[in-house]
Amino acid sequence: MTQAELQALVLEMTTAERLPRLSLHFRRHGHEFRAQTPQEYETLFLAHIRRPYLYRFTFLDRETTDTLWYLIEMGSGDIAIYNETRRRAWSFLRSPHIQSLLGGTHGYWVELVRTPTDWEVRPW
Repeated sequence: MTQAELQALVLEMTTAERLPRLSLHFRRHGHEFRAQTPQEYETLFLAHIRRPYLYRFTFLDRETTDTLWYLIEMGSGDIAIYNETRRRAWSFLRSPHIQSLLGGTHGYWVELVRTPTDWEVRPW
């Protein structure tokens, strides 16, 4: 992937204006954020994906073979999932055990790291 393609992908992941299937995701994960309404949960999602200091990991989903990206804030355990294959935000959840979550997901993990001059892809 070229630097321009990586930059476009990051822009796509971080500029969503809504979380698809909001009601479903709110029912599954809203309580993790103590969100009272789907709109509050979506607001938290939108603020999360715009954070400049997120860790970005990618892997292939075993069941669908879709390329998924995890945008993770390590301190809180907040994770936005972006489906690159389907080109849309996928989910938003909180995990108190990030390392076990990452270790338990099979696939080849890489981290996308912003350097002063470009994006660097690092095996993880």
